[in-house]
Order: sequence, then structure tokens, then C-alpha cells
Amino acid sequence: MKRSMIRAFGGAMMAGLALLALSAQGWSKGYGGGDRDPQRMLQHMTAKLSLDDAQRQQVQTLLQEKRQGSTPERERMRELKQELHAMRGNLDTDKARALTDELGDLTAQRALEMTQLQAGIYEILTPEQREQMEEMKAEREQRRANRDKHGR
Repeated sequence: MKRSMIRAFGGAMMAGLALLALSAQGWSKGYGGGDRDPQRMLQHMTAKLSLDDAQRQQVQTLLQEKRQGSTPERERMRELKQELHAMRGNLDTDKARALTDELGDLTAQRALEMTQLQAGIYEILTPEQREQMEEMKAEREQRRANRDKHGR
């Protein structure tokens, strides 16, 4: 009985760690879930928001700076996820906790950087473009809600 309880607890712990790692992976990929190609993002924004040349250059600079500045953090997050994944067969709870704590800290830092990037872009936009951007965000959130509701 005691042995089965220990196994059940160990299994629950592994499932929790796996869920945490997957959750952190989603957050680490940036707003919207996925490491975005800065050029593709810029093209999309230029087309949808009718950015002028000066705005386009400013947004491009912000995107490049954000991408270059986050490279070490992205690499470290990748390493941490690999270490957690490698623990499947031999869980060291204390080490896993330390790794997930570090992963959480890096995830929080990346979320802050993404928020700062979005604020920087928002400052560049005209009031009309900001309104368009908010409409685009609402549409995207609606698509996600529909996709989640239908299990896709």
C-alpha cells in the first residue's frame, strides 16, 4: 500500500512538472504563443495598420532589439526544458524545483519584455492605428476562444 502511494505521488509529481514545463514553454514563445519572425510581424503590421515608412523603421528597430536581447534567455529556457525532460526516468524533486523556479523567473522576464515591446509599438501608432490594433486583438481573441471551445 505504501509503495503504491509513493508511486502515485511520484506519477502526480511528474505530471505536474510536465504540465508546468509545457505551460512555461507556451509563455516563453512570446505573446500569442510562438517565436515570431520579426520580418513577418513587421509585414503584417505594415499591411494591417498602414504603417508609414518612419513607423515601419521604428517598429523594425524595436523588434530587432527585442529579438537580439532575448537570445540568451531563450537558449537558457531551452536548456532548462531539456534538463526537466531528461528527468522523466529519474526524478530529483529538489533539482526539478530549482529548474522550474529558474524557468519561471525567465518566463516572467520574457513576459515583461514582451509587454515593454508592445507598449513601445503602441506609442508609435496614431490613435486610429491603436484602435485598429485593439480591434485586431479582439478578433484574434475571439478566434482563440472559438478554437478552444471546439477543441482545436
